[in-house]
Amino acid sequence: MSTPDLATLKLDDFAPHLNTGFEIHLPDGRRVAATLVEAVANGTAPPMILVYASGGSQTNYCDSVDRKYLGETTVIRELIPYIDRHYRTIASRDGRSIQGMSMGGFGCMRLGLKYPDLFSSIVAFAGGFRRPEDIASGGPSYGEMFNNDPEIFRAQHPETLARLNADKIRGRVAISMYVGNKDPGLANNRRMHAVLEEMRIPHGYQEFDGIAHNLRLLSEQVKQENFAFAARSFKLPPER
Repeated sequence: MSTPDLATLKLDDFAPHLNTGFEIHLPDGRRVAATLVEAVANGTAPPMILVYASGGSQTNYCDSVDRKYLGETTVIRELIPYIDRHYRTIASRDGRSIQGMSMGGFGCMRLGLKYPDLFSSIVAFAGGFRRPEDIASGGPSYGEMFNNDPEIFRAQHPETLARLNADKIRGRVAISMYVGNKDPGLANNRRMHAVLEEMRIPHGYQEFDGIAHNLRLLSEQVKQENFAFAARSFKLPPER
């Protein structure tokens, strides 16, 4: 099996309407890409196109209330169609997974739950599932994005989307969550897990001992399973 095409795009370059800053840590990005190459080479996963999307520094992959910053629109309405036009993709949810870490964990969960017709699986590493009640601790970006209004933020939150779209998600979108038990956001990950349980949405949830908010250490535990997890949800066309 051949190694995959690896397409790496920065949303900061792709569109001008993102909150300033670049939230991808490039060594982590290279490590994830190398793990995918290994997974394909050993047959754990089929060839995939890896698109690394930055949501700016603090969009939470949402659109701001004043529409100045369009983290969600850039991914859903611009980036995905661009990739499908320019690369040999399976241009449907049958060949598309969404995964992320920290703010990206929040973003992949909310986008995957909001658009279950676009994604077959979600993997959230140490998702930054800040509670709406704690919006004041989020810094100035939450003012720019959500006008410091807990209810505006709540409407965008994965917990809300899980409740709203449970019937469309349940049995259709595979979900897995990973977090370290020393992560400062552990309680909020447990809360997200509890909401999925409450809504009877099947999902995997795993805590790792001694790990704080660190993608490298989480990835060392997960190994290639996040890519294998995505592959199990793909519906690939028969080989010719």
